Amino acid sequence: MVVLAAGAGGIFGGQFSDNAFWMLRSLFGLSTRGALKTYTLAQSMLSVVVLLLVLLVNLFV
Repeated sequence: MVVLAAGAGGIFGGQFSDNAFWMLRSLFGLSTRGALKTYTLAQSMLSVVVLLLVLLVNLFV
């Protein structure tokens, strides 16, 4: 559970050095600023959802 929670926290926020960021930018034809907003929002939502799932599973384990 600790590893999953740490992984959820580690993916919070977008970075320019991430390959997926540049792929998203080029595939959807977004500006760098628009891609950063989109990618950061998606990564942040993913992080929060995974953390909530880890906390929920932790109640039963």
